[in-house]
Amino acid sequence: MDELVTDKGQHNWIKAVLALLCAKLVLLPFMKKQCEIQYSNSKTCVNKFCKLSTYSCNTCVIETLKPYHETNSCPLRARYRRGIKHCNCMTKKTIACPMDSSCSVLYDLILKDHNELEPKWTNSECKKWYLNGWEQLKCFIQIPGYKDRINIEDADITAYVQICVNNIKIRQHLGADLDILEKVRQDRNDIFHSGTCSLPDESLKRVVANVKDMLKMRTLNTFQSEIKSQFDVLQKLEQFQIEVNVGHEIQAHKEALRYINETMQYIKECTHTNNVNTDQLRVQVSQLALQEDQHMRFIKECFSKIKRNMDTMKLSYERSASVLMEHLKDVSNITQAVSSKPEAYESLLKELVECKQGICGLEVVTRDIHDTVKSNEKTTSETNACVKRMLLEMEELKTSLQVNDIQVKQMANVQNAGGKCGYTVKIPAAPLHGSLRSPRIPDASLQYRNGKKTRFREYDVNRKNRVIAEKKSMDQKSMTRVEKEKQHKPYQL
Repeated sequence: MDELVTDKGQHNWIKAVLALLCAKLVLLPFMKKQCEIQYSNSKTCVNKFCKLSTYSCNTCVIETLKPYHETNSCPLRARYRRGIKHCNCMTKKTIACPMDSSCSVLYDLILKDHNELEPKWTNSECKKWYLNGWEQLKCFIQIPGYKDRINIEDADITAYVQICVNNIKIRQHLGADLDILEKVRQDRNDIFHSGTCSLPDESLKRVVANVKDMLKMRTLNTFQSEIKSQFDVLQKLEQFQIEVNVGHEIQAHKEALRYINETMQYIKECTHTNNVNTDQLRVQVSQLALQEDQHMRFIKECFSKIKRNMDTMKLSYERSASVLMEHLKDVSNITQAVSSKPEAYESLLKELVECKQGICGLEVVTRDIHDTVKSNEKTTSETNACVKRMLLEMEELKTSLQVNDIQVKQMANVQNAGGKCGYTVKIPAAPLHGSLRSPRIPDASLQYRNGKKTRFREYDVNRKNRVIAEKKSMDQKSMTRVEKEKQHKPYQL
């Protein structure tokens, strides 16, 4: 059913049939409303004219019902003179309605409401006129075969259009919109007259455009929900958003078969009338029979495919059912074994309960361990922070000590140089134990000469150091004991 239709012409033909179905679904609520109006008006008129409380006759038959009017006042009298008999008043052995001629009065009302004064009485049952308006409106359908169609949904769009054309009141209500309905009906006839079930692109566009014009009719404005939904379907058909599959194709062929059946019945009735070319009717019947055979052959092929698919699914189902039956036997055997040993079953049940309790205990312990791990992680993170802070302080202390060591060495060199030149530099005492402040070291660029601070450049210091080194090497052997003691004494100003 999901197989897509690939032929272009056949694809267009199916789309056109779907567009006509959209037109029928929009026209359906309008026809239901007209049925209600017809029923209400006719029932009110019959009750008042016949002085009835409720019209409810269900015994009359249309073939023997006598109309309320007399033969002399029959509206079909002129046609009767030409040999055309359509009115029951011109037929013998007719009887009036036993319920104060109520059905006879309604007969006259239907006859006068028909635009051509030719109601199709065989499409309706007189004893059901009191039930609904659909049974009365079926008299306005020209094509035969509607006597057994008790629901208005069973009719097609041709029947709806014929009611609108033949009923004077509905015709006046539609006005100029009736021409649009005639175009849609003609499109339906052209589509189903196609023996090849194919349609060109131009014809499809024309059909869709006529259906859209029908949706825009003034008389259908009160049915906006149906119009909107079907208009969306037409848009999708035009824009190729609906994939036409075999299911749509079967539906289209069924509609074509319905049309062919109605046409053949209409032709058979025409053969009983005068001034009809029977040879031409035979040709039409043979053509319709050929088309009917083609549609039936296609539908049979589709249903044979469906049957084969169903047989395949049935085999698969039977295999699955056999497997399930085997599993069911296994389950029944286990059940029997358990029922035969209730003590073992109870002990197994107890073990399961104990295992469940143990699992619950493990869950509690696991939760506690999880909480402990979380607290340890928190403590570890705090300890890591402290350790990092201490390492930073150690690095700062180490850096400070290295700086102090360098400065002390520089001062020692300066002191040595000062001793040779007669300078004295006093270095402040070391800081208290544990203090991280570096000792206050005098500026290396300061020299004390003759009791006063003086600054000198770096190259002067180097020159003096060379002089001192040369003098030291020359006087090393003759250095006195007093000078040696001065080197070992603490620095004084």
